[in-house]
Amino acid sequence: LRKYNLADRKRTQVEARVTHSPTDTLTLDFGARYALDDYNNTVIGLTESKDLSYDASISYLLTDDLSLSAFYNHQTIDSDQAGGSNFSTVTWTGTVEDKVDVIGAGLAYDNLLEKKLRLGLDYTYSDSDSSTQVRQGITGDYGDYYAKVHNVNLYAQYQATEKMALRLDYKMEKYEDNDAGNDIAPDGIWNLVSFGDNSHDYTAHLIMLSVNYRL
Repeated sequence: LRKYNLADRKRTQVEARVTHSPTDTLTLDFGARYALDDYNNTVIGLTESKDLSYDASISYLLTDDLSLSAFYNHQTIDSDQAGGSNFSTVTWTGTVEDKVDVIGAGLAYDNLLEKKLRLGLDYTYSDSDSSTQVRQGITGDYGDYYAKVHNVNLYAQYQATEKMALRLDYKMEKYEDNDAGNDIAPDGIWNLVSFGDNSHDYTAHLIMLSVNYRL
């Protein structure tokens, strides 16, 4: 496995962002970004990657103490990769297309209990898809891969003193994906070791208490 984060890379990137506040209580934000990564000194490994993303967000102050926000982000990454039996001879190439969509919303209520308590609720949903094609004489499709994640975060933050704040979080995450490797029996391919069906689907719960102290 090649460590892509340590490889020589030339990046060309352009980004644009617009923020507009039509009223004192409403803020709109739009952004787009394109990046081209060229791993010009790589023979075996990741050779090129194109990254296109755009996002939009809205923030609205319902009252002096109650605020609502929402956002959407889309990202597409096309990657080219080369492989071989040694570090200098390419015997196969592959293309990976990743698509990620993230949507979220949040609600916050401030200035409770003599302006010391803040209550909040955040929700995020992520949906990613990936397809891989490998060319080694003939073109083969590895099939589609997907992952879906629901995140819910309910929190309360209390400003105990001027310098110290206490925060209590309850988080729930529901994760689901598919893996073509799960369809391969442990002894299904003579020269391949497989764990068989090893699903990553889960629902996790987290309760966390944190203390923030400003020096």
